[in-house]
Amino acid sequence: LIAMVKGIREIEQAMGEDKIAVTKNEAPMREVSRCSLVSAVLIPAGTTITEKMVKVMRPGTGILPKDINKVINKTAKIDIKADSLISWRQIK
Repeated sequence: LIAMVKGIREIEQAMGEDKIAVTKNEAPMREVSRCSLVSAVLIPAGTTITEKMVKVMRPGTGILPKDINKVINKTAKIDIKADSLISWRQIK
């Protein structure tokens, strides 16, 4: 029984952690390689944002593409220049 427990502990150690975390060396690259929602055209203040007005580009410092449905049909609070990152404070 002792040998079996010892074997199990060795296997657990060999398998490593079950949580994946971003290391401090990976963090800068993560922002550069991720994508964000970007305005495809000038979006004037007061305009309802449509899917055609939004595109996905790098870097990943803005709203993530998975949240596109939270952006579509929102209204621009301010003018959003073409090819600029869209942020939550720009829309309502």
